[in-house]
Amino acid sequence: MSLNVVDVRHRYRPAEPLVLDGVHLRVEPGEVVALVGPSGSGKTTLLAISGGLLVPSAGGVELCGRPLHRHRLRTEISWVFQGTNALPTRTVIDNVVVRGLAHGLSRGAAEAEARARLDEVGLAALLDRSAGTLSGGELQRMCVARALMGDPALVCADEPTGQLDAAATETVVQALTRKGSQPGDARARRRAMVLIATHDMAVAQACDRVVALADGCVGVPA
Repeated sequence: MSLNVVDVRHRYRPAEPLVLDGVHLRVEPGEVVALVGPSGSGKTTLLAISGGLLVPSAGGVELCGRPLHRHRLRTEISWVFQGTNALPTRTVIDNVVVRGLAHGLSRGAAEAEARARLDEVGLAALLDRSAGTLSGGELQRMCVARALMGDPALVCADEPTGQLDAAATETVVQALTRKGSQPGDARARRRAMVLIATHDMAVAQACDRVVALADGCVGVPA
């Protein structure tokens, strides 16, 4: 049930140099892995390929034993993007519930889970607010809550704390890594693999493992 990236190479145009050059990566169920490296190192490209948004030039990706780019696995993967993709005229809870409905949950079950996920990221008091009235940091936290809905196999997060202050960053990191969970807490039972591209070493160090990229290759762990 793991994520396996095998000898992936990628260039955006034929005449350009490789952005990724022979990358191997394996992520186990429940593992939280940080991708770090300077701008241009290939971490965002690796995240996009791992999450099925980009087909590699060579090599392959398997998710839960199936070739990622040959199967429709969209419900198995959720994303937190740098730019929030909210429904601004809908309420906060409706923005999160929509992912549960896409997974086949009833409205009642989706709302119950959405309340729990929003509580995890500190937005329990804003359920009925219009998403368009939230600050950038609040929107980012809402998107994290939405990504955790429906027990996905893989959560891909691209700089999920880039717009957050220190307190909100800690809340989001706890939600993504399940740190602070008590026995029996739903967070402790999540099977999701989490892959986070980040420049924030405090975020990276809260993950189970750090994968450092440089010049399109996996280097020595940071």
